[in-house]
Amino acid sequence: MKNNVPTGIAYSDAQKQVAFQKKQKEIDRLWRELREASEDAYHYLHKLMFELYEVDKAGRSMTMGQACAAIPARHASTCKKYIEYAKSEKLVTYRRHPVDKRKVLIVPTTKLIELVENEILNECREIDEISRDFNRTPPEMGPIVVSA
Repeated sequence: MKNNVPTGIAYSDAQKQVAFQKKQKEIDRLWRELREASEDAYHYLHKLMFELYEVDKAGRSMTMGQACAAIPARHASTCKKYIEYAKSEKLVTYRRHPVDKRKVLIVPTTKLIELVENEILNECREIDEISRDFNRTPPEMGPIVVSA
C-alpha cells in the first residue's frame, strides 16, 4: 500500500465493462438533458464545447471574447447568454485572467470534458463500424474489383 492507496487491484473485464456502461449511460443522459433543455443551447454550445476541450488539452485558456467568437450568434449578448447557460449546467466555470484582471477566462469542467470525450469515442466507434462493414465482402459476391 502506497500513500494509503491500495496497489495491485485488478478488475475483471466484466467489471470494467459494467463500469464503462454505467459511465456511458450517465454521459448519454447528460447530452439528452442538454438537448431537451434547449435545442438552441445545444446548437450554439456544441462547437464551443469542442473548442474549449481542445484549448484545455493544449494547456491554454479561452477568454469570454474568444468563447463568443466560437458561438455562431450575431450578438455578444446572445453569446454570453449561452455561456451563462453552460455555466448553469456546470459545463464551464469562470476564472479571472491571472495578469489582465479585466479578462474572464472560460474553464471547462470535468462534466464538459467527459461529454466531449464520450462524443469523440462514439464517433470513433461509428467510424470503426463503417470501416469494418466496408471491408466486409458478402461471400456470394466475391472480391470487389475497382477499375480505373
